[in-house]
Amino acid sequence: MPELGLPVALVYAMRRVNCSWCGRVKVEKVPWADGQRPVTKAFARMLAGWAQRLSGTETASAFGVSRECVHRSVAMAVRWGREHV
Repeated sequence: MPELGLPVALVYAMRRVNCSWCGRVKVEKVPWADGQRPVTKAFARMLAGWAQRLSGTETASAFGVSRECVHRSVAMAVRWGREHV
């Protein structure tokens, strides 16, 4: 994703731990991401905002993401709006 004309990529390996109580592998939660989504929450909100002005295809092309990523970002914004209205 471009930032001020420079390509930027955030890479973060979430920590995993074996839970001694339940025996399952747990993955840390981070405030800037949801699950295994390839974009941060802030970037998803920005994509959803641009998708109001441009088509999903134009938004995806402008920001170098897939149309599916734009679609999921819009769905996330709609879901948030329904929960907080």
